Formats: sequence, structure tokens, C-alpha cells
Amino acid sequence: VRKLVAARTHLTADDVTEVRWASDFRPRAALAGRFRAGRVFLAGDAAHVHSPAGGQGLNTSVQDAYNLGWKLGQVLLRGAPDSLLDSYEEERRPVAADMLGLSTRIHRGQEERGTNTQQLGLGYREGPLSRGRAGLLEAGDRAPDGAAGDGRRLFDVFRGPHFTLLAVGPGALPPYADHGMLRTH
Repeated sequence: VRKLVAARTHLTADDVTEVRWASDFRPRAALAGRFRAGRVFLAGDAAHVHSPAGGQGLNTSVQDAYNLGWKLGQVLLRGAPDSLLDSYEEERRPVAADMLGLSTRIHRGQEERGTNTQQLGLGYREGPLSRGRAGLLEAGDRAPDGAAGDGRRLFDVFRGPHFTLLAVGPGALPPYADHGMLRTH
């Protein structure tokens, strides 16, 4: 233990005089088979458990809640079809599975933390709410920052718990947009 501490910290072997407590650590990795069963939704640690080595559990959990939250709001408050809630699992389960794989590889020393752990490249191009487009920016991509036209940045406009749909060009609105989900502000 003394050699290990000395090799991996700023302490010397002589600085370690006593081990007061020790235990085995066994990371748990799990992914729920489904994130929705009727009116029951799983999010966060109830849906996926990651090794702490990846540092992705909280990030992925907050993204789950945000994704499910706006959809519940649209169904309960704006009359969107219940089928919108099915997109939660279709979008979030693959992301959680990817992060689970990444955190497991990091824990095993097969991969290192890097840009892949920042989760800034996540998107839903293949998601059920996206209509693919040919081009640099496609439906389901993470929106880029830029000028909003009124002096604000796009990320400032997007910030907050409200639903935001960025539609560019004629015919760009998705099929669910005609269910009273959209309002201008």
C-alpha cells in the first residue's frame, strides 16, 4: 500500500503510517431494458448505472430528465400526442448505452477521458422526431451557437426549461408540430 500511494500521489511511502479502513470496490454497470412501461418512466440511475471512472452518470441523468421533462410538458400542458413520450426511450437509451460502454472502457484502462466524455457531440439525427436533411446541419444535431438576429446568442435563446424548435427553411416543421405544441414568443 505504501509503495502504491507513493507511486500515485505526492506522498512518500514514509508518509503512510497506518491504513484505518479498506474495502474492495466493484463497479456496477447496468442498463435497463426499457425506459418506459406505460405511465412509468426510468431516468438517471434507475435507467443506467455507470462506473464513476467515466464521470458520466450525472451528466447522462440530467440529460434524461431534460429530454423527458419537455416531452411530458408538451403532452400534459399542450395536447401533444402521447406517442411523443415514446421518443424518450428511442433517443436516450442509445446515448446511455454508449456512455455506459465508454465509462466501462475508461474504468478498465482501455480508453482515456477526452472530448468523448464532454458529451458535446450528442445528437438525435436518427431519432424519431428528426427528419434527415442533406447538409452540414441536419435535424437532430446539436444546434450551433451564433447570432440570433436580435443581438442575443442562440445559446442564450435556447437556455432554460422551455421547448425550443429550430426550423430552417420551408417545410422544415416536423409532423408533430400541428398538435398545438408550438407557440411564438
